Amino acid sequence: MQLKPDRLNGQTIYRGVERGPGGINHVNNFILFPPTMTVTPGPVLSLDELTEQALAKIVTVSNETGDPVIKAQALAFRANLKKTLAYWLKRAALNERECCRQHFTAHGFARAIAAPGDHNG
Repeated sequence: MQLKPDRLNGQTIYRGVERGPGGINHVNNFILFPPTMTVTPGPVLSLDELTEQALAKIVTVSNETGDPVIKAQALAFRANLKKTLAYWLKRAALNERECCRQHFTAHGFARAIAAPGDHNG
């Protein structure tokens, strides 16, 4: 199959074209919409660093808080939230690894999974 550039509602698309009998090209039902945004991979961070970044976006505690009881409650909440975030980030990482293992196994790459190395993070 080849891709033929085309436009649909002002947007660039690519239509699938297959060579039929007699050498005649036929457009099939395949339409490819090119990506409209690009994402560059970010830095690889440890789970602790990811947790701290998330906490910085969720909870901030000012040093200028007048009431020490409120500040103590906010700090206790932040510490509890840090434990919870760390747990679920680790769980998400383990889940993603297992999804990759299952995907590799399903596509015949069981030897890649069995390669020596640290598989438990």
